[in-house]
Amino acid sequence: MLEKPERPQPPNTTVSIDVEAMTRLVAAMERAGDQIVSLQDEMRTILSGVHLDTSDTARFDQVADWIQQELPGLRRRLAMAQDLLGEGGVSTQPDHRPVPRPYVGDESQISTKPVHESYDAARATAQRFGVPGDHETTRQLVADLRANRHDPYYARELVHSTDPETLVQAVVQAGDDELAQLTAATVATAARGTGELAPPVGYEEQWAALRESDDPAVAAAAEQLRPA
Repeated sequence: MLEKPERPQPPNTTVSIDVEAMTRLVAAMERAGDQIVSLQDEMRTILSGVHLDTSDTARFDQVADWIQQELPGLRRRLAMAQDLLGEGGVSTQPDHRPVPRPYVGDESQISTKPVHESYDAARATAQRFGVPGDHETTRQLVADLRANRHDPYYARELVHSTDPETLVQAVVQAGDDELAQLTAATVATAARGTGELAPPVGYEEQWAALRESDDPAVAAAAEQLRPA
């Protein structure tokens, strides 16, 4: 009797992320990326000064390239874990000592698109936020944000291409709960950005001013999008 061939199983895309450890790793990679160029220049200067060959310092470029290749994936994993884990990221031991717990989720949700495509998509979304809203525009914004809210590169470019007042006014005019929730999630992703992904200078101050607006609708929307 012939045995039936086993059906191929789908690949396991479940990933467990220690958010605290991943945060430290990303910060270390960012620091290394910033420092390696200056270290390379320093080594070249020193070697040249004592009339030694500087060709081996090209290896610094290999390390820098590796960091730039790895950072997008690491940042995207961290951003998704931070967003989806939310405030539930701590468990409690029997002695009531809080212990960070890992995020466990589906890695297939993590964006793999080139960084420049994330930036382009964010600029297109920013333009949609800046035009008078109708139902079609609102649905497009919802689709944009749902697909990209965990991508720190998209979130970074969005908050650099528009401003909090534009986001608030668009959400108020649309009156759409899903748009408000997705916008809040994307703003939160941007606010957690570090290094070149950090939000613009004075960004939090702009949100604070909107939360204190004399217009109750604006103040409420600002509080929902970026709580104090």
